[in-house]
Amino acid sequence: MAPSLKKNILRTGLLVNIAQGFMMNVFINASIGLGMFIVNGLRPIPLFGPLSISGDLVGMSATLTFLVCWFNIKTAREEIKRFPQKQINHPSLLVLTLGIIIPTHRLVRVLLLTLLFTVLSVPVIEALTIRGKMMMSGFEFILFKSLYSGVLAAGVILVSSYSVYVKKS
Repeated sequence: MAPSLKKNILRTGLLVNIAQGFMMNVFINASIGLGMFIVNGLRPIPLFGPLSISGDLVGMSATLTFLVCWFNIKTAREEIKRFPQKQINHPSLLVLTLGIIIPTHRLVRVLLLTLLFTVLSVPVIEALTIRGKMMMSGFEFILFKSLYSGVLAAGVILVSSYSVYVKKS
């Protein structure tokens, strides 16, 4: 296999994985958002309360991050075992820092990333509050929920993959 192709396999595989994760989460969470809108009696979804945007955002962030990390880390480790040349031997400073900060034990790594990505939903809720968005109509909520989950899944896949691909010295 040509050296340039070997160097690009990781990026191509990772980009495909990110695109698939994005699309899967967009469609799954659009369906969940529609169900939530129907359960709410086809009324606008409030930002705060028992059946709310903020509660859904925090719960979705935690659940999605936990599940995506759990399976993605396992898949990435199996891929590294099968294709050791995919490990990043000379990572950039940012990727190297990520490899140092995140622990190697799978459960601890998943829990840490779940906490991190769940906390990142708080500024989104705060931005909605500042903008005065106290309710969302059904279509708006479904669109927001699906796009947010897609972007979240892409970020989780990227961070969890790189945390495995960086070679530990």
